[in-house]
Amino acid sequence: MSASQGGRSRFRQAVAILFQQRSSAIGTSITLIFVLAALFGPVVAPYGLNQQLTSATFQPPSLAHWFGTDQLGRDVFSRVLLGARDILAFAGVGTLLAIILGATIGLFSGYTGGVVDEIIMRAFDGLLALPAMLLALLLLASLASSDLSVIIVLVVVYTPIVARVVRSVVLSVKELAYVRAARLQGEGLGWILYRAILPATYPALAVEGALRFSYAIFLIASLGFLGIGFQPPSANWGMMVSDARQLTSAAPWALYFPAAAIAVVVVGVNLLADGLKRIAQTPPDPRS
Repeated sequence: MSASQGGRSRFRQAVAILFQQRSSAIGTSITLIFVLAALFGPVVAPYGLNQQLTSATFQPPSLAHWFGTDQLGRDVFSRVLLGARDILAFAGVGTLLAIILGATIGLFSGYTGGVVDEIIMRAFDGLLALPAMLLALLLLASLASSDLSVIIVLVVVYTPIVARVVRSVVLSVKELAYVRAARLQGEGLGWILYRAILPATYPALAVEGALRFSYAIFLIASLGFLGIGFQPPSANWGMMVSDARQLTSAAPWALYFPAAAIAVVVVGVNLLADGLKRIAQTPPDPRS
């Protein structure tokens, strides 16, 4: 069987495992729906992000406005739909960068060991001693409020966690026969880390990436709720919840729908992570 055929077979096996159990099937479906909403939201949204319909303020959910309208006459469904792009894009980019940086540091630290490993891990312990939200607030207080600042915060908050996960895998495989053989053959440090050891971390990275992604979504929404890092008229779901707090009696839908979007996508990604964990624990189909 060719490499491409083997890859397709493994992909089909992974998809089958994801949809084998109801929980991971639901989580995968929810995640895909929100990703599609982020990609195609601007095309399918019936109204603009900040389009104000002055004659339609405080409208309850209806066929014209699926999620109702807020105090400014803005369509809540359109704002939730369009807000998915920003919140998923920020969480995705920040998580991806944290995975890349954390994996690189974890590979180097775990393989090198000694004083270097000790210094890196103690520095990360200092960062991990602070709750994620507190660390994010401290970082944003010292940075200019911008999109880049939010991504930097995500990278700094989650890189130490990823690095520790990767390091634990490296410590368990760096003395295995195939790694020792690579050293005896005179392979360089980069080849050993990225060609010999890195593939062993893929299962852990897949699960950790999904978990960090869900936590990043929640952190971004929390920052939006506090009005930090994001400025109006952003459709950050957390900011939408914050703006609608005073409208609970007049327009409760303006509060409940963005809050539900946060809860549903976070739960969906976590259920997806459970499915990815089962994939990592399942040996490849020998027929592939």
